Amino acid sequence: MLSILSIFVAVLLVGAFGIIGLMIWRLSNQISHLTSHIDRQFLTVLDEKTAEIENTVAITALGLRFPVFLGDVSIDSFHAKYLIQQLIAEPPRTILELGSGSSTVLIARTMELQKAKDYLHISIDHESHFLEISRRYAQANGVEDRVKFAHCPLVKIEPLGMEWYADVPQLLEGKKIDLLIVDGPPAYQDGQERARLPALLVLYPHLAEKCTIILDDANRPGEIAVSKEWLQAYPEFHLTRLKRGKGIAVLTRQIISYPD
Repeated sequence: MLSILSIFVAVLLVGAFGIIGLMIWRLSNQISHLTSHIDRQFLTVLDEKTAEIENTVAITALGLRFPVFLGDVSIDSFHAKYLIQQLIAEPPRTILELGSGSSTVLIARTMELQKAKDYLHISIDHESHFLEISRRYAQANGVEDRVKFAHCPLVKIEPLGMEWYADVPQLLEGKKIDLLIVDGPPAYQDGQERARLPALLVLYPHLAEKCTIILDDANRPGEIAVSKEWLQAYPEFHLTRLKRGKGIAVLTRQIISYPD
């Protein structure tokens, strides 16, 4: 009787150890997968931060007299890099910025270094205070006379029923937009996620046949929806998403790809 009981206990122990061993193996596998995932995430973040530093260092070659700041509410270094490359690859005749800031100075300085003449650079903002700060940054860097600053308060645009900048087309002086940067109005508050939608709908008749549109903060759900609506309304455009940093969506009739 004792022998049978011993055998029974031994079988139970072997089974229990087998189950425990299986559980440990599975747990070890899960830990290994999790560690691998964390390593990949860390390397991705490290790669992006390294690229951001490289971009920022490269931008110092513009020789600005006074620093401009990237990130937070301003454009990030990935947007700045693409913007500078675009200005060099296809120097525009008419530039319109929806939302003034660091990009205003970077554009003006890049165009200055290219000795560009007879072009129009308009930078608008709905907040006169922020517009004045942008003007002072441009002045500190000696490029204020290269920019036309315009205060355009937000008004309701019909038939969209949305608020957008007032009297923008009148500022163009009959010229067609080659480069449109959409970094406003603010679209981070609840209910305002699609605040930038009117840009292309209002300005479409004022775009040059060959033009580029750069939408900032394009990784956010609101801007993703806006860029899709634009493409549906105007399918002749080609949409490219650059997801690094805050992301930009580039709509153009002739896309130019740059290396990351």
